[in-house]
Amino acid sequence: MTTLHQSITLAKSEAAPNAAVLTHDVLSNINPKYKLRPYQAEAIQRFVDYYELDQFDRPLQLLYQMATGSGKTLIMASLILYLYKKGYRNFIFFVNSSNIIEKTKDNFCNSNASKYLFAQNITIDGQRLSIAEVQHINQFNDTDIQLYFTTIQGLHSKITNPRENSITVEDFKNNKMVFISDEAHHLNAETKKGKKLDSAEYQLLNSWETTIASMVQTNAENILLEFTATANLNNPLLAAKYNSKLLYDYALKSFRADGYSKQVKLIATPLQPFTMALQAMLLSQYRKQLFASMGLNVKPVILFKSKTIKESIAFYHQFHQALTQLNAEDLHVVHQTTTNEHVKNLLQKLSALSAAAFINSLQIEFAVTKTIVVNSSEETDSNQLLINTLEDDHNPYRAVFAVDKLNEGWDVLNLFDIVRLYPNNSSQKANIVSTCTTEAQLIGRGARYFPFTYGDVFVKDKRKFDDGDATLALTETLYYHCTYEPEYINRLNDTLINIGIMDPAKDLKDKRNIITKTEISLKHKPVLKKKYKLSTLQKAVLRSIPFLSLGVHVIASAMNNFSFFDFANLKMNFSSLTSREQFINAPAYLANIQIQTEYTQAAIELLSPAEKHIIAKNILAQIVKDFKEGS
Repeated sequence: MTTLHQSITLAKSEAAPNAAVLTHDVLSNINPKYKLRPYQAEAIQRFVDYYELDQFDRPLQLLYQMATGSGKTLIMASLILYLYKKGYRNFIFFVNSSNIIEKTKDNFCNSNASKYLFAQNITIDGQRLSIAEVQHINQFNDTDIQLYFTTIQGLHSKITNPRENSITVEDFKNNKMVFISDEAHHLNAETKKGKKLDSAEYQLLNSWETTIASMVQTNAENILLEFTATANLNNPLLAAKYNSKLLYDYALKSFRADGYSKQVKLIATPLQPFTMALQAMLLSQYRKQLFASMGLNVKPVILFKSKTIKESIAFYHQFHQALTQLNAEDLHVVHQTTTNEHVKNLLQKLSALSAAAFINSLQIEFAVTKTIVVNSSEETDSNQLLINTLEDDHNPYRAVFAVDKLNEGWDVLNLFDIVRLYPNNSSQKANIVSTCTTEAQLIGRGARYFPFTYGDVFVKDKRKFDDGDATLALTETLYYHCTYEPEYINRLNDTLINIGIMDPAKDLKDKRNIITKTEISLKHKPVLKKKYKLSTLQKAVLRSIPFLSLGVHVIASAMNNFSFFDFANLKMNFSSLTSREQFINAPAYLANIQIQTEYTQAAIELLSPAEKHIIAKNILAQIVKDFKEGS
């Protein structure tokens, strides 16, 4: 089957061997901080060739399928400049999510923004022009570049439910337009159901896809440019639709192989949520120090991902409470359980004095004022510019707490750790596959490379240490932290390899190492002992007193002093456990323990709750110590 690119190449050689190359009007009007990468220049040039040939069906509809982080928005900006040169003035940008609109407005229209894509002074054919956002379609004029931003839902609603002074399909007939669709895979609901564009059934449908199609068809000179990282062309229905429309395909596999992404590694550990978060903070702070040793001021960011908004809010408060109480014992827990050599090496180097200083630095770097929550749509919209400028020097945030509001449209380069705070909790293959696909898309977003200069021989925006110093490679690696679940880990690795963000030869070895190290720690866990000694007077005669005689409420309160007894961690150690209450009351667990002590049962009953609490903490501390030594 002949691809669109092959058709263009053939037509170009036969009909227009001297078709225009990238024009000065494009290159000179892009922000000079953004030098076009080779694949970006090729993506733009393909459209130039296509348009110059003028041998294809009109109106034009073309698809760019390009990896997340490959710079699709810069290509959009370049094509806007080129099409202005060709007489287009009116551009409609639409997308599925309102939060993407806000950051795109900033990129296109705010000349003071750190990610503004155009030159400060735009000049085409010797004439200065501006870029303006318009609020209504009828505001378009023939002078400047005019952009109308909307969601697909909003555009569909305005067209299908017209009101006074609202837009209609008729408004598009007399003005040629360029429609730019970001995250364009959301446009294909009807096609995936088997509906065909030229069918009478399709014409009668009332959907986003049919609305956009009808608007594009109003004028033969209209152009629809679709951009997505996930067109899903393995679906035969979508493949048929885009067979003659796919202009450029730059897969994530090529993006990674060309060195434009971070490397991706998994850290799977049997840790409870805050300890897992602490491991990520240690790695993040170590990475920050490593950048500093290279003469670079870089702020690595962590994403803490929860399953529900309720859990995210709860963990946010737990995180800050635990952070204020952080101590050397917490670092010791990570040191004993981590499978990451960077974390292990860092903790081995810390003395008691330097450990205190390091803890203090974590408490400062991840304080409340340096963390941000983006769970609800309102939080996402209001904080959109903040979370899309995390790289800026004035942006203070080191950690982001979220559920799924950042899965699309999040442009972040200095995200180096993603912590998945919840287990998979599903044995069904279909659910695991679906979960891994979603997680892989988020990982791909975090794998955007953070550009930096180091020495005279390295390219700023490409990886530098793949075959060099393993420690320096930490500055180019995204870590995905999750709980130890073999089926989930295996499936996630396969998914990451299939989409191209992981190299199969190298990263399958890493996966085996992760599982092997974690399995070793799980296989050598001791069971609960039946007796624990509490000797205060050193008498020869000791009595056995049931641990539960201290009182269930006293024991439950004492357990709150140890993160080991958080249910998530208990579940990792005792797979059949269903609750913390069961751990206290069931004969298989704490109810089976006897305290060896000088106290009689009657003496125990006479103790105050505070005295009983001290005894319970003593016994629980021994249990924790046994488990640490056993692992």
